[in-house]
Amino acid sequence: MNQGSGFRSKIRRGGVQGSVRCRLEAGATGRQDAGATTHHSLLTTHQRAGVLGLVLCAGLLGGCNEILWRPDLQGALEQAKSDGRLVLVYYWSPMSRDCLKMDGSVFRSKDVIHTMAGTIPVRLMSSFHHEWARQVGVSKAPAFAMYRGDGQLLRVREGLLDEGRFRAFVVSGKLSD
Repeated sequence: MNQGSGFRSKIRRGGVQGSVRCRLEAGATGRQDAGATTHHSLLTTHQRAGVLGLVLCAGLLGGCNEILWRPDLQGALEQAKSDGRLVLVYYWSPMSRDCLKMDGSVFRSKDVIHTMAGTIPVRLMSSFHHEWARQVGVSKAPAFAMYRGDGQLLRVREGLLDEGRFRAFVVSGKLSD
C-alpha cells in the first residue's frame, strides 16, 4: 500500500507482539483506500540492531540484575586493597547452560545480592580469561573464586550452584578472611 505524504496514520495497539497495527486514514488528498490496515514494525532495521547490541552488551556486562559486575580483576583487587573488601570472581561463558541458569535465577535473588554486599563482584568471560582459569585450576564455567585485597586466593568452586550453595560459598569466603 502506498503511504504518500497525504496520509497520516493513527496508531492503535494491535495484538501482534513487537509491532503496532496502523490504520491509515485518508488525509487531505481524499484517496479512496482509506481504512486499509497494515502492520508496521515499531523499530527500523537499524534501530533493532542497536537495541539488540545494547541487550547483548548488557548481558555481557552483567545482565539485567542489580549486581554491578566489574570486568577487570586487577582493578577490583586494587580497590579491595584500598577499602578492605573481598573480591568475588564469577568465571562464566555465554555458551554454558549452567551459567545461563545462574544468571536467570541465582544472581537475581535479593538474598544473593544481599549476601554479596561488601564484596567487589568481577565477571570474567571464559573465552578471554583462560590464563586466570589455568592459574586457579578451573577447567570449566561456571566457576567462582574469592580473593583478599592483597591478592591472596581464599576459595575456588567450580560448577552450577543453587542459591543456597552460592550464598554458602560467599559467606565461607567472608569468614575465612
